Amino acid sequence: MLLLLASAWGLLLGGAGTASAHAKVSSTAPAEGAIVKTAPKTVAITFSETMSLPDQPLRVFAPDGKRVRTGPAGWAPDDHATIRAALPDGLAKGTYTVSWRAVSADSHPISGAFAFSIGKASPHRAVVPTDSPAGEVTGALYGVARGTTYAGYALMVGVAAFAVLCLPRGMNLRPLRRLMGTGWGLLLASTVTQLLLRAPYESGSGPGGALDVSALRNTLISDTGQFLTARVALLLGTWLLWNFLGQRLSGDLAGGPRKAVLAVGAVIAA
Repeated sequence: MLLLLASAWGLLLGGAGTASAHAKVSSTAPAEGAIVKTAPKTVAITFSETMSLPDQPLRVFAPDGKRVRTGPAGWAPDDHATIRAALPDGLAKGTYTVSWRAVSADSHPISGAFAFSIGKASPHRAVVPTDSPAGEVTGALYGVARGTTYAGYALMVGVAAFAVLCLPRGMNLRPLRRLMGTGWGLLLASTVTQLLLRAPYESGSGPGGALDVSALRNTLISDTGQFLTARVALLLGTWLLWNFLGQRLSGDLAGGPRKAVLAVGAVIAA
């Protein structure tokens, strides 16, 4: 039973991303605060680990605050730790601000900005737009869903462990079954919520982005999306197994503890 609980913990919560620290920026090109004589062809950011990219990971702002139209941002060849984007020709002199956003290996989005100057520094830098209030709402909702995941898991597995280890006949008691069902429901609902909110959470947009079908499609093919989808499948399989187990126990408990133990063993082996 302890082995099963440990395996379930790894499968259900192993991708929650609490083990590793957030990635950091190793270098930028041009360097932070650099004054270059001629306009660079590209801007680039190198991180301390491999990253994944949300929509619009790089944005460049001119000295007057207007956004510069860059080429599509993407990875450098054979390097998924460096994001770069091409700059247009004919950039005027002054200080340019590069705003960036990426998702670290622990599944958390991180963001920041750096500035460089062409020819000479401007008296004032462009004010980089921060996450909108709607994006902050999305982050808060995603955090609540993540916390609910732990609460649901603790309730579901905790009640099951208590029933099996401390109260063998408790597996068939309605109050305990209801508590387990509540934990299961919380875990399933929070997982589906994370799956829907993942795209707007990464991009810093509002909760309405959860209804974007194309964004959801991109989430489903990402590593985090595949993990959350696998968790949903595992929970549905757990529900089917639990119902089958309940039917077996309801008949076998009448035949004595030995038959009940054999029934549980047969289900676990299957």
